[in-house]
Amino acid sequence: MDAVCRKKFKVPFYSLENKHDVDMLVKYISINNRGFFVSFKKMVVQFYYSDPKIWKTLSYDGPPQPRGFMDYSEPPKLTKK
Repeated sequence: MDAVCRKKFKVPFYSLENKHDVDMLVKYISINNRGFFVSFKKMVVQFYYSDPKIWKTLSYDGPPQPRGFMDYSEPPKLTKK
């Protein structure tokens, strides 16, 4: 982002002082680099939802492995902690 900002606005990214400039930069990059933003968004979502601290806020106990779904029709019973 900094390189694009320097090329487009002639200043480093950290020096953008208002929301309008940041929004314009994001719009410019997203139009010209859609693939990057799609990949970046996917990566951010994957990192966010792979964090066990986030699982707790979502009342999610984690993936079924290694316990697994032994009978393949219902999830394992919740254990009291």
